[in-house]
Parts: sequence; C-alpha cells; structure tokens
Amino acid sequence: DDENDDLVVLAVNVQEDKEVVEEYIEKGKYEFEVLLDEEGEIAKIYLVNGLPNSYFIDEDGILLGRVPGAMTYDQMVQVLEGIREDK
Repeated sequence: DDENDDLVVLAVNVQEDKEVVEEYIEKGKYEFEVLLDEEGEIAKIYLVNGLPNSYFIDEDGILLGRVPGAMTYDQMVQVLEGIREDK
C-alpha cells in the first residue's frame, strides 16, 4: 500500500552457508531480500549479541529502533507506527 512505499524489509543471515539459507527461504516462501553475512561483519557493525534481532534503519543508515528476540507482526507494526510518529 502507499503508506509503506518507503519500507524495505531485509533479512540478514549471520554465519550460515548459502545453501542452508536458500533452502530456508524456499521452504518459507519468503519474498523479501536476504543478505548473507557469512563472516559476521554486519553483525559486528550493529553489535548483534544474539539472534534473532530486528533493526529499524532509515535511508541514511540511522538506527531508529531495535527489538531483541523474535518479533510478532503486531510488534513490528507498533514499532513502525512509533517511528512514523517521531518523524
């Protein structure tokens, strides 16, 4: 929808083989882009200390929010609404 035209969802898989990740994506029928961080470099930049983590980053690379652990759809909507209100 138009409200989310500025939203991009990326998954970053940390330190797993490409084949394992591709199989997981195929089974889950995920439609968002998945980046491979086989060496853990992205995890180091964002100080990831456990998985999963959800990060909300603007187009300038500024971290706007973080949710440690698994996140539900409702939690994601709540965080996004808060970010939009703050802008």
